[in-house]
Amino acid sequence: MQFRISYQEVQTMVYRKAGKTIVFSYDSTHTVRIGYDITMLFKTTNVGLDITVVSVDNNSLHLSYGGGYAIQLMVKQALEHAKNQPGAEMIEAGDGNNLTIHLDKNPQLQQILEHVTLEDIRFNEHDIIVEFHLKANSPNL
Repeated sequence: MQFRISYQEVQTMVYRKAGKTIVFSYDSTHTVRIGYDITMLFKTTNVGLDITVVSVDNNSLHLSYGGGYAIQLMVKQALEHAKNQPGAEMIEAGDGNNLTIHLDKNPQLQQILEHVTLEDIRFNEHDIIVEFHLKANSPNL
């Protein structure tokens, strides 16, 4: 089974929640670039973060990120700032530019994962595609 959400839908959600405009650019089946415009001293620069889905297991999402040294510093600072925020227990910084998102540490996601097995997360030109299957012992959702 698949669940698809368009980049436009995610962009709209981020804008509604944070008032920030982000832009997705498809790179490959497992890599997407997320860009954000930053204005510094009368000049607007687009800062991009390449996110790669390295692997998926039923409880965790293993990611790597890239985009240069400045991006590495920004991600490290954002992770440090997020340590005391709700949901911070879900994010684990790994070696280098690797992150693990522990999906089972979120109560809503944990309920879903009791009924489905996550198989893959991939990208195409317009969508984020989540592939999963229902567990054999699970009633229909």
